[in-house]
Amino acid sequence: MPKGIDKAQIDKINKALFAAFKLDDKSDAIGGYLYLKYMYAFSRSIFQALGGDVGEPVQKVSQGTEEMVKLLVDQIITRGVSKETSVMHGKIVLPDDAKKLVTQTQDMHLIPSERMIPFKVTREVIFENPDSIALGRCMCRAVVPNPCVPPSEQNLCIWIGEPHASFIATQNEYFRKVTPRDAIQVLEDAHKAGFYHCAYFEKPAADRFNCVCNCCHCCCFGLRNWPLIGSNDNPFLAPSGYAPVVRSDACNGCGDCEKRCGFQAIKVDEATQKAVVDLDRCMGCGFCEEACPAGAIEMRLEPKLGEPFNIDALKAEAASQERG
Repeated sequence: MPKGIDKAQIDKINKALFAAFKLDDKSDAIGGYLYLKYMYAFSRSIFQALGGDVGEPVQKVSQGTEEMVKLLVDQIITRGVSKETSVMHGKIVLPDDAKKLVTQTQDMHLIPSERMIPFKVTREVIFENPDSIALGRCMCRAVVPNPCVPPSEQNLCIWIGEPHASFIATQNEYFRKVTPRDAIQVLEDAHKAGFYHCAYFEKPAADRFNCVCNCCHCCCFGLRNWPLIGSNDNPFLAPSGYAPVVRSDACNGCGDCEKRCGFQAIKVDEATQKAVVDLDRCMGCGFCEEACPAGAIEMRLEPKLGEPFNIDALKAEAASQERG
């Protein structure tokens, strides 16, 4: 038990986690407890189940707990075959939209359209005390054998709001409470390092948006497995809603954008020597825009890639519906 936290407080936090699950989904609270508390045992199990290499265990758990975690993993994998059934998935968000998520102060309950969050389940946005934020070790980088950053630099996962922030900060030794300003600094540093901001919606987190992690192609589950489908129409990660537009008069064909794109969605055409975007592969991360030395690329809204996860737009839409 963490220092300064007594049993009564832990009991209160556990009850709050249970209360977050809807009446018909109370049994899922067991999976939520296992996932948040034994996150690294969970990620290790899911990597192993999909044939990936893993390093030494970060968390040591009993045989019984390990078996329960594996049952949860089996459920996640079984349901992760399509957008209709997927219960752990994410969405790419640009830096400004990610910062808005960690600087909310207003409690709210919003249900985005499928244009924004293109999944059938696990898609609500519920903020309870959103300025309660927990920062901790990325569960993917913590279990792969050769992560791209050392353990001391793996505090990249930002959990937002109650009851999850308090639960994970008190019952998972790799997390701690931080301020919104701290979270913004993590986002800015991660972006400079070339990591992708991903907003996650997960059934073990009561079927709602729960965190922003800063992911990479080499370690992180969603991006690492993206090539298995190779398009932005997949059951575990949705594009941002933005896409790069190339001004052909300014493009010099240098290829810097092609080298930077982790999704092979922009290439220099051999005939024209101009960059061309493949909208079927583009995830709208924006790194090609930053990589272009000629300033020939601009990120713009792209209806074919859905709508951005912009919390201000969601709140404005909800207010408009209330006014009738």
